[in-house]
Amino acid sequence: IWVSNFLDATVAAYSPAQLVGGGTPTPVVTLSGSALNDARGLVFDANGNLWVAERSLGTVIEYSASQLVDGGNETPNITLSGTAFNGPAGLAFDDSGNLWVTNSWGGTVVELTPDQLTASSTPTPAVTISNSAILAPMGIAFDVNGVMWLTNPSVPGNTIVGYTATLLNTGGDLAPAYTITMSGLPGPFGLTFDNSGDMWVANQLTNTLYEYTSSQTRAGGTPTPTVIISGVDVNGPEA
Repeated sequence: IWVSNFLDATVAAYSPAQLVGGGTPTPVVTLSGSALNDARGLVFDANGNLWVAERSLGTVIEYSASQLVDGGNETPNITLSGTAFNGPAGLAFDDSGNLWVTNSWGGTVVELTPDQLTASSTPTPAVTISNSAILAPMGIAFDVNGVMWLTNPSVPGNTIVGYTATLLNTGGDLAPAYTITMSGLPGPFGLTFDNSGDMWVANQLTNTLYEYTSSQTRAGGTPTPTVIISGVDVNGPEA
């Protein structure tokens, strides 16, 4: 498992054996260097390269699979920068190999095509989505039906919204197809889907994890989570 540590400007990896034992293991690989200052979202591409959303530096960077073997102070293999990024926080690939990036400070989600991911550049997004429903999008994940889900923890916030594939092809100022409103102040950040298609959400402000079924996510509204894990042994879970 790979973990972004924004407070100490590193990205670290733990082996499968370390995940079983728990405790305070030393990472088997640690990436560092001037390209990492506020590392947030992580995602692997189909070739085993690791992409990192570097929020404060306004970049999306890629470490090649070979750079992940030993780690250390590495210069990214690819650095994407420019006006496409404003506080990049979340990363996800769709089934076509396009990379989607949430801009937590810019209130947008942008799509980069595979051709734009082959070398360092200042790319112009193929698609840009904005809306009052995503003032500060953070987490991002695709479900099995190709719906893109985003967390929005900012004011008015506490929502999770979904965009269908049809909407993603359109871009522009678009209202989401699905909206889940979360009661209280959970502060939804990271989200992912399990093998059953259920959504799991990390709530930073309340140190909880929520699970929603696929039928609940499509119904929208303010559903009661099917599972709530509280007392999470971290301070402010993000992903």
